[in-house]
Amino acid sequence: MDYKENLNDTIYPLNFILRYVSTKRDELAAMETATLRNMLQLKDCSDTLNKFITQNRNEDGTLSAEYVDKLLDFLTECQKKTATIGHFMTNKSIIFEDMNNMLRQTQALTSDIIMHDELTLAYNRYFYLANADKLYESAVDRNGLSMAFIDIDNFRDFNTNHGHDFGDRALKHFSNIVNDNISKYEQTYLIRVGGDEFVILNGGDLSYEDFVECLNAISTSLSSSPMEYDGNKIKISISVGAANSNRANTSSMLELYKLTDGKLYQAKESGRNRIVA
Repeated sequence: MDYKENLNDTIYPLNFILRYVSTKRDELAAMETATLRNMLQLKDCSDTLNKFITQNRNEDGTLSAEYVDKLLDFLTECQKKTATIGHFMTNKSIIFEDMNNMLRQTQALTSDIIMHDELTLAYNRYFYLANADKLYESAVDRNGLSMAFIDIDNFRDFNTNHGHDFGDRALKHFSNIVNDNISKYEQTYLIRVGGDEFVILNGGDLSYEDFVECLNAISTSLSSSPMEYDGNKIKISISVGAANSNRANTSSMLELYKLTDGKLYQAKESGRNRIVA
């Protein structure tokens, strides 16, 4: 799914929202001015009405018949002003309700866009920074937070030998296979932290053993699903370092991060295409 297209294909297209807000901003300003003017006129009308009644009523408090028509004219004018003000207030409420609906929709969609990598549609570094500590804390009383650092082996060669377009295809291919394997698990996130470097987090839905088994399944799926380039099949392999907060008895997300990163280094140093867990 293209999140930019998604933003423009919803109930309120983005370009419509921008035009609507721009137009209604001026309309609201005009309504405010008109409402204030009518409220002042209504006050003048009310003051005039009170003055008229005071000056023209009989000793018993009643109005003479000759003044009744004038009184009705005053009341009609006051009613018109009141109705105009009510009309403006209703229109303003509708406009504000529409704007609030648009704002809620746009916030949700833009938040989704901000949290995702545009190329692979995996979550991005911003998502990691915003959520990693919370996931760590919430996983303590479950199976602990399981974390994997993943590098695509020899990814630089993909760009050098086959071009950056193929490198982009490889990143998308990798992301699709990972998501196919993790989508059935709750609180499991693929995060692109930069280049060909990815993180997988599981917030305690899986035991660490099951998490490692899932990583092995990903590696196997990649090996059995080569990409084609100029009639050749090119396999993608990965190096993975994994750790679990409860299993390693870490005290913070940062400590788990460093431990997992160290295991990735071991996997790369020991020949790549392997999982160190």
